[in-house]
Amino acid sequence: MNEKIEAIIKKYWKSEIDKDEFVRQIQFEIGYKKEDVRNLIERIIENQNVKDLEFGLVILFAFEENNEMIDLIHKIILEPWHGQYEELVHNLQRRKRPESIPILKIAIQRKYKFLESYETGTRQFINQCGHTLRNIGTKEAINTIKELCKSEDPIIRDEMLYRISQVEGRNDYKRNH
Repeated sequence: MNEKIEAIIKKYWKSEIDKDEFVRQIQFEIGYKKEDVRNLIERIIENQNVKDLEFGLVILFAFEENNEMIDLIHKIILEPWHGQYEELVHNLQRRKRPESIPILKIAIQRKYKFLESYETGTRQFINQCGHTLRNIGTKEAINTIKELCKSEDPIIRDEMLYRISQVEGRNDYKRNH
């Protein structure tokens, strides 16, 4: 990410420019087509640059409409090299898209170095993924939670038993943490 793009993003973060002006300035720097944003994100993934990913997600979220780049969010959430997992799962939670179900199932079962590096990181992420599945709310999403209730991993099992208790309206499961 070049310094000019970083400066534009920082102005946007500080509300010094609105979204329309942000998009206009970024387009001037990276190109005017959605494909230019897609190519930027693909390069960030390929280069595995943590700092650029943070900036790239701001651009992606500002440019995307109608979930046309959700595949990039899915790809990034499964990458092992960054620390944006919670932001990404919150983004998927807001979208409530059924195509995220298999990705969330995979993500729940992975161990990410960043999340493992602090005490509650993995559990919190698994909990958020379960919450996202519940929000999606389809039969497939609920069945995924039920399937993960049988996991060999005690944290996954515990969080999914808690989540299914909520789905079923019992709210009686006490987590083991």
